[in-house]
Amino acid sequence: MEIKLLSGALGAEITGINLKDTSDENFKKINDLLLEHKVIFFRNQLITTEEHIALAEKFGPLETHAYVKGLDEHPEIVVQNKDGEIIIINWRGEIEYHLVENGSLTCLAEYQDKNAIITKSSIWLFDDITNNRGNQWITKNHDFGNTRTLQLNIPKQAHQSKLIDKNKTYIYPNPAYDDQVYFRIAIESAEKIDIMIYDLAGYFIHKINFVNPIKGSIEEKVWQLNQVDPGVYFANITAWNGSESETVILKVAVIH
Repeated sequence: MEIKLLSGALGAEITGINLKDTSDENFKKINDLLLEHKVIFFRNQLITTEEHIALAEKFGPLETHAYVKGLDEHPEIVVQNKDGEIIIINWRGEIEYHLVENGSLTCLAEYQDKNAIITKSSIWLFDDITNNRGNQWITKNHDFGNTRTLQLNIPKQAHQSKLIDKNKTYIYPNPAYDDQVYFRIAIESAEKIDIMIYDLAGYFIHKINFVNPIKGSIEEKVWQLNQVDPGVYFANITAWNGSESETVILKVAVIH
């Protein structure tokens, strides 16, 4: 592990430590460095959303804010990339907000009765503050009688004969700023899925296969981008069940 001091008073750049490792031993190293240098930087760490959350939760409970609509079960994610851009992503992996040239991220807070993102040079205001912050039960067990019964008027969903659910099939992050992108496929009755990736000129770039996917599940495959040129690409996703097939075409932008 190497430590490069960034100023005389505070700040250090740390190399040779893996943020994927959330063991007590590794967390103690990170926390000790934070206490010593006040501000620490880890360059070029390739960690997933789940790994990012696991590390953050070692410091304490994460806050949820109503202006973040949520990335699946993780509504608290606000990302600042290596270029200093602040990005808020919805549950599909689509960018809801893209804040640029506003200085480093300081905190998520409440300001003038609104949820706010506060950076070094700006304050961004979003939805009004709610009593339950938009992501919590109003009372301990949901209703005012403190019972554990929740009634939802959701009609029964008929069996799906389609191969994949196109509305829940997407690519994230998109645009892709780092060296990998994920294909998330909502499997219905498909027995096999092929992903053929082409550039704008129609040249074949890469192929990804899902073999024996679990029906009724959500499955993911990663596309490594470390040797892929920046640009716009098209993914032809074809699901198969015997001789029956179904296709959806998705677009992904790669930005290094």
